[in-house]
Amino acid sequence: MAVAGHQHGAEQERPDQYARDTTPSQTPQGVLALQRAAGNGAVARLMAVQRYAVGAKKDADSATVLAWLAANSPYAPEAAHTKAAFSMKRAFDATESKESPGTWTVTVKSSSVAMTKSVDMPTWAPTKIKAEWDAAHSALRAHEALHEGVADKWKTTLEGRLSTFTHTTAASSWDDATAKAGVELNALWATWIQEHQDDQDKLDPYAVTIGAPPTPPAPPAPAAPEAAPESGENPPPIEE
Repeated sequence: MAVAGHQHGAEQERPDQYARDTTPSQTPQGVLALQRAAGNGAVARLMAVQRYAVGAKKDADSATVLAWLAANSPYAPEAAHTKAAFSMKRAFDATESKESPGTWTVTVKSSSVAMTKSVDMPTWAPTKIKAEWDAAHSALRAHEALHEGVADKWKTTLEGRLSTFTHTTAASSWDDATAKAGVELNALWATWIQEHQDDQDKLDPYAVTIGAPPTPPAPPAPAAPEAAPESGENPPPIEE
């Protein structure tokens, strides 16, 4: 299912017709029951994968379902959506140069990076092409897992870059120096988030095929060359 442009940033508004299913595990009562049975961690993992309902009839064929997704997916031309959002906390320290008064070096004394992820997948219960749909759905989920992996990698990258940030600036005081460092770090942070998005975009577009793709016809075999006459033999006459 082709879904180009995963929005790993601000979430798009979802039209009412794409409201997520209220399956038992996703209703407030269902969530409480699941928390009691499996714990908060299991609930968090489950709720991170959301669902939007496919509106095709249950007995539809693969072409009809793919056409529905192309026309109605909230993330068209993609059929699924992975969102990863990052936020940071930091505390600065600053030291004024003894050799060059008024020049300050600012470092990050402590820092942390928080990440939230969610995956939105289509859900459908076909009667005729269940096996084909299940295979396509599993492949699509595996693709979204690649996006999750990119986000996980970038969380580690952001943590490393944030902790080693250093900024040297001319400033009148500790507060002035750290304020200028904050402006610089915020600008850098925006470029790092864009790098993350660029890596996510490299995975798309992704097209899922429901059922086996048609086998292309085999190319015609090349004509065999005529055998050359043996030495001493006359070539056959050319008929007109």
